[in-house]
Amino acid sequence: MGRFDGKVAFVTGGASGMGLATVKLLAEEGAKVVMGDIQWELAKENAKLIGPAVLPFNLNQGDAQSVEEAIKFTEDKFGGLDLAVNAAAIQGPLGALEDLEPKDITQVFTVNLVGIAYCLKFEVAAMKRRGGGAIVNIASISGMRPTPYLGIYSASKTGVITLTNIAAVENGPDGIRVNCISPGYVDTPLLDARIDRGWAASMTPNRRCGVPRDIADVATFLLSDDAKQVNGVTVPVDGGLIAGHAIKPPGF
Repeated sequence: MGRFDGKVAFVTGGASGMGLATVKLLAEEGAKVVMGDIQWELAKENAKLIGPAVLPFNLNQGDAQSVEEAIKFTEDKFGGLDLAVNAAAIQGPLGALEDLEPKDITQVFTVNLVGIAYCLKFEVAAMKRRGGGAIVNIASISGMRPTPYLGIYSASKTGVITLTNIAAVENGPDGIRVNCISPGYVDTPLLDARIDRGWAASMTPNRRCGVPRDIADVATFLLSDDAKQVNGVTVPVDGGLIAGHAIKPPGF
């Protein structure tokens, strides 16, 4: 018996990285999963590789109609919605705020923050029809500790944490839990565009970058009944990176 036998899940950003690892684990544990991603060809390919328990959906998280249609597709195909992981995000360009193009600022906020609000809106409504559920949003340690030259991304992820708290309080009485994960350096294609892996590992107390499965393991715990009293929290999955920024005495 899997932890999610009989459950239906929806995962954004599900075609690659942390989202894909989460889709795989949910399916392994018995869930039916809709994999939403704007990378449509990759979503179809990976859904086929995982098996019939996973269906792809061509999702633009920054478009309300697309998100609404994805949730309707999930309900139509599998009968409802019990679980959701909102993992889709973009980084946008590195640079000082004054140097960023307005279109890039708008795009990052639209996908990373407005898009999460759209997901929560339609996921919560579907879960109320189902009688309850659990949601995990993927933020970032940059949302817990603002990161210069990554300011819009950082601010968008801080907003995701705030939306998580609000949604948890608003929907807890209806049996819907909403929690958040803030990954540190994770070995995904997004990391390639940002920093050197060796440097990232050296900055982490665990002395390793995370891998997508690290995030999936925590996400599925938060979705499961093992976490039935966990609501409105943000869990850093960062190998101690946040704690490691405490100042160490000289000589140690």
